[in-house]
Amino acid sequence: MYNLLIIKEKCPRCGVIERTEAEFKMGYMNLDSYNLGDEIR
Repeated sequence: MYNLLIIKEKCPRCGVIERTEAEFKMGYMNLDSYNLGDEIR
């Protein structure tokens, strides 16, 4: 498991906006959670 980016996405099929988590490998891989616009710690 890596760092998580928390985003809100709109489903292209039904239009519902859902909270989504995406793993990414950048900075220290210390299992932090980030929102769009956050600085990497």
